Formats: sequence, C-alpha cells, structure tokens
Amino acid sequence: MNPKNTIEEDVEVSFVPMAYIKDGYANEAKFDRRQWRDIKLGFTHFQNNDLGIAKITPCFENRKSVIFKNLYNNYGAGTTELHIFRPIVFPIIAEYALYISKTENFISNGIANFSGAVGQQRVGKDIIGDYLIALPPLEEICKILSSISKLFLIVDGIGNDKDQLYSYIQKTKSKILDLAIRGKLVPQNPNEEPASMLLERIKAEHPESKKKAKNAGDNSHYQNLPQGWTECTLESIGSWSSGATPNRSNKMYYENGTISWLKTGDLNDSYIDYIPEKITDLALKECSVRLNPKDSVLIAMYGATIGKIGILNIPATTNQACCTCITYSGIYNKFLFYLLMAKKKILQMKAEGGAQPNISKEKITSFPILLPPSQEQIRIIQVVESLFQRLDNITAEL
Repeated sequence: MNPKNTIEEDVEVSFVPMAYIKDGYANEAKFDRRQWRDIKLGFTHFQNNDLGIAKITPCFENRKSVIFKNLYNNYGAGTTELHIFRPIVFPIIAEYALYISKTENFISNGIANFSGAVGQQRVGKDIIGDYLIALPPLEEICKILSSISKLFLIVDGIGNDKDQLYSYIQKTKSKILDLAIRGKLVPQNPNEEPASMLLERIKAEHPESKKKAKNAGDNSHYQNLPQGWTECTLESIGSWSSGATPNRSNKMYYENGTISWLKTGDLNDSYIDYIPEKITDLALKECSVRLNPKDSVLIAMYGATIGKIGILNIPATTNQACCTCITYSGIYNKFLFYLLMAKKKILQMKAEGGAQPNISKEKITSFPILLPPSQEQIRIIQVVESLFQRLDNITAEL
C-alpha cells in the first residue's frame, strides 16, 4: 500500500489530479506530463497496473478508483487523496480489487469508518488494507473479470444511448403481446369455461353472429392450440361498424354540436378522453354514424394511421376511416385492444391502394384470431398491464 517511486529526476512522467479520475463504475483517468523532479514531493506515487482508490469524501462514495495504464515512462504522481495498491505478483489482482472497491459493501464499510472533520472525512489506509475479500484461483479471477467487462459494455451501451434502450423497451412490449395472444403469457386453467362455449353463448345472444361466425368446434389444424382456446374471427366477438362524415356544407350538422365525432388523428393507442370536433343530434339522426358507447374499441383503416387504436372513455361517433367494435359479453375490451396492438403490422400489410392505402372493415372483421376463455382474458390483461407499467416506469426515467 502507498509505495514510493525511485526514478531519475529528469524523467517525464504522468500527473493525475483527482478531477482527472472518472467516478462511478468507470476505470478511466487522463493525465498531463510533468518532470519527475517537479512532482516527486508532496504527491502520491504510482506506476502502471497500480490501483488508486480515492480516500476523501465525496470522492470515495462516488467510487473514484482506477487502474493506472499507459503512464508516460511507466510512472506517475498525483493527488494526495488516493490510496495506492500495488500487486506483488499478478497485475490482474489489482483489477479484481478495483471491482471490489466499487461494491456497495466496500463503500459502506469505508463510510462507517470515516475519520476527520465533516467535509474532510477520509478512509484510512488500514481500513482499506484490512478489508477482507474472497480470493478465488487466478483462472477464476480471469473468468470473473471477463464477464464483468462484457456486462459493463452492455450497460455502458445502454447508458449512452437512451434511444436504444427505448427501442429495447418497445421490442419487449411487442414480445409480451405476442406471448399473450398465443397463450404463452399466463397458465391455462382446465376448470374454466372454454372459449368455444363462450362463442356458442354469444351466438344465442346475438343471432346475427350465427351466419358470420367461423366454426369454432374444429381446431384440429391447430396442433398446439392452448387449452380452452378456440379459433374465430374478429366479427364473432363484437358488433363492428365504420362511421361517416356528415356533409360539411350543412352547418346544421356541426354548429353547436355536442356529440363527439372522432377522426383517426384522434386515436392515441390508449384511452380517449377528449375529442375536439362535435356534430349535432340532427347529424346523428340523418347520417350514417353510430353513437358508440364508452369502452368501445377503435382501429384506423386509412392512410398513415392504419392500425392505430384506442378505447373510448366517452361516447362518440367516428368518421368513415375508423372502425369501431362494441365487444359482446364475455369479451373484454382491453383484451381486444392488446390483440389489435399485437396484430398491427399484419393488419397494415393487408392495406390496399395507392396514395392513401386502406384496409376495409370486411378485412378487419374477417381477420382470424385465437380466443381464450373469459377468465384467462382477465389474467392476460392484468399481467400485460403490470409488465407494461414497469417498462413505462423505466421509460419515464430516461
């Protein structure tokens, strides 16, 4: 600990003030060039492969520590607020000690043994020198350091690129949704009513769906269909409609209107609480618009917004570029919402047209899906929202 250098006075060496040592988990320091005669007294001595650990607050708590590398002529001196550890035999021991010096336990032990006045407290040489460590075989140390380096590269890459982390989060959300709609996110319960029986009940309650529903009884072509799930189409699980645009030249359709009229630009892939444009009761009566209740699920069919979705928190009508679903009993709107979100890219690929491609209501309603039992839909929603909240909390910290 804290060795002295013995070299010629006219040798040019490195000089390292405390400000030149990076804090945190970095292992970096920059330096200036000085003549040895100018810095041999009144400064801390070190050489290549020595470990320097800051001893004064707050530098110690901030993990200012470094392995000195590439020093001019192998030697250097610098701030007196360092303790120097020089490995006797293997330089790699110093690197192992570096990572120990950055652990929470090491820092906490040092803080508990601070001495000196407030604002000028230090960790003594003996506190650091007497700190007990677990010393594995040399080969094991090499493996540990290699693993730490790889992990730090990943962490540094994420820390230096918030956009990349945001991209990882979005991909993670996509993967969660993919697992959810394939029955891989939550376990199945054999005691729950199967989705096929749910569809039969929907047919009885909504006779118009009988002629539309795809046969839900034969799922033999799905070799790995989750237990209790069934195949159907989107039209089997709700009442779908597209809207219209009341004649703009008829002011009586718009002036002093109180009924929300949604355009696809109002969709936000979330809950919709406010819609700026309104139409009148006359427009609702005379035009091909439906007043959709709160909790209806919407999806855009035209142009750049194709696949954009939302859930109404207020009753609203829509224009013709938007398709709306009022889900049947036993079908949870949030499950449909996450299903459409998961299938967004596939639905977009079904769009046709030149300057303004679109996907028709018929293509949406005939889209095949796998439907889980009602109770499993609830569990899927709960898990998806819990995981999404955690990811959103990370995003909020970026």
